[in-house]
Amino acid sequence: MKIFVKVKESYGQTRVYPACEKSWALADIAGTTTLTENTLKQAKRLGFEISVQEDPVKRILDKLETM
Repeated sequence: MKIFVKVKESYGQTRVYPACEKSWALADIAGTTTLTENTLKQAKRLGFEISVQEDPVKRILDKLETM
């Protein structure tokens, strides 16, 4: 089963946010709004495939910087 997450930098720390209904459910079970390293490790143990969803705005800004 595949879940989607978003990775963002916040105050110098990398945070992993749920980006689909299943990943929101995992965060809810863990009692957090972000997915911790331990939660992601346990999700993998349960057979979840974790896919990082890219921010389309960031992709556009990165492309503009290289021009």
